[in-house]
Amino acid sequence: MGNQALARTLEIPATQAAHLMAIHRNRYRRFWEWVADIQATVAAGRTLTTRFGWRWLPGRDGRNRPDFNPRRAQNWPAQATCAEILRLASVRLSLDGVALCCPVHDALLVEGPDDDAEDLAAQVKAAWVDASRDTIGLPLKSDATILRPGERYSDPRGAEIWTSNMALLEELEAEGETSGLNPELCPGPGVAPSGPTLFA
Repeated sequence: MGNQALARTLEIPATQAAHLMAIHRNRYRRFWEWVADIQATVAAGRTLTTRFGWRWLPGRDGRNRPDFNPRRAQNWPAQATCAEILRLASVRLSLDGVALCCPVHDALLVEGPDDDAEDLAAQVKAAWVDASRDTIGLPLKSDATILRPGERYSDPRGAEIWTSNMALLEELEAEGETSGLNPELCPGPGVAPSGPTLFA
C-alpha cells in the first residue's frame, strides 16, 4: 500500500500517510529490505519460487524486459506461501478422512456429524498449525466457525453485498424472471446440508 492508498483508507491527509509509512519503513527495515529484494529479483527476470516449488516468472514486454507490477511481486510470496499451507492442510485432512467440501478463499469448508463438531474443529485447526509449521517453521493460529444444520454462515464484511443481491433476486422473482433457477441447488452461503459445517 502506498501513501495515497493509505491516506484514502485511513481518511487522513497524504502528508500524514507519508509520515506513517516512513515510520513503518524505519521500524520494520528487514521487511522492507525483503520487499526490495523480491522486487529486484523479479525486475532482473528471475523466477520467484515457494518452498514446495510453486513458481512465478513475470511476463515480458515488447523489448523482452520483465513486465510486472511491483505490488504483485511483493504480494506473491505471501499469497503463494499461504496457498501452500492451505494445500498441505487440505491434503492431510483428506488423508485423515475429513469431508472437505471446498476451500473458501483462505479457509476450508468441511462437514461432519453434529456430535463431532468440536473435535472436528480442533482437528482442522491443528492441521493448519502443523502445515504452517512445516511450511514456514512457525505455527500460525486459526479459528473455526461451527454451523449447525439449518444455520447459515455470514460475515459482516459481506453483509451489504449479500443484502443487495437478495433484494435484486426478489425483484427478479417478482418479475417472473427466475423460473429457471432451482433454489434447492443454491440455498445460500454456508448452509449446512446435513451435519455441522465448519469454516476453519
